[in-house]
Amino acid sequence: MSIELVVVTPEGEAFSGPVDEVVLPGAAGEFGVLENHERFLSALDHGCMEIRTPEGSGFSAVSNGFAEVTGEKVVVMVDSVVEAGDVDVRAATATQQEASDELADLPDDESNAARRADLQDALDRANAQLAAAEKA
Repeated sequence: MSIELVVVTPEGEAFSGPVDEVVLPGAAGEFGVLENHERFLSALDHGCMEIRTPEGSGFSAVSNGFAEVTGEKVVVMVDSVVEAGDVDVRAATATQQEASDELADLPDDESNAARRADLQDALDRANAQLAAAEKA
């Protein structure tokens, strides 16, 4: 039993193929999708996507986006996806530290809202990449 998984980024299709299950970082928490799953649309947060096949599990870091689920197919639309084996751990750790430090020092007022959002996004992406790399 399998379900078709398609992962799309602004650069194009990042993955397409049959999988036994996909586990995604939903905005309300992780959720798994199997064949014949009920139809729904879900917002995704930065996090780790697990793709389960007969050969085993694979992990990737995904950014914010959406997942559209039907009984036969899951379409994941995200800004970026990085396979766990392609994560540059040193760079992600540096980004994590720099973003954390700058967020801690940046005054929490309206004039810094855009910068805080950018830093939080960078921190969330780095955290997702490091989580995926750890699971690989």
